[in-house]
Amino acid sequence: MNTLSIDNRAFAPTVPLLGANGWIIAPVEPRDGLVALLREWLRRRGHEFETDNDSEVAARYFAHRLGEGATLAEALEAGLSDLDGFYTFTMGTRDGFAVLRDGIACKPAIMAETDRYVAFGSEYRALAGLPGIENARIWEPEPATVYFWER
Repeated sequence: MNTLSIDNRAFAPTVPLLGANGWIIAPVEPRDGLVALLREWLRRRGHEFETDNDSEVAARYFAHRLGEGATLAEALEAGLSDLDGFYTFTMGTRDGFAVLRDGIACKPAIMAETDRYVAFGSEYRALAGLPGIENARIWEPEPATVYFWER
């Protein structure tokens, strides 16, 4: 299994983290005050941070919810009320894949779906080389809506 070593504490906007339930990838730009409160809330519950990156806070938040027994969809639903800011989350576990955008949906997101795959990108160009893309259903996820696919 691939893991990512993070040496730079101000790492770029997407930090893949491997939680107990699988990969969690969380690009995020929440409000600074909320991130600080959430980081402290998670520290009090035993979480340690490797970076100062907001994405890691969000990823560890979702890992915490999953660790409490929430399903991927339930964890993302909780995020709608607990997180603030502009974000698009894509998350995967052994059992599924999910996408969530904030209530304004100002971060770019595009989906491609066929009977063989579901793909996510910030622009169509990222999906253009996929096999069968010309026959895929291409769409933009709605704001504040959890999309979930199971194996």
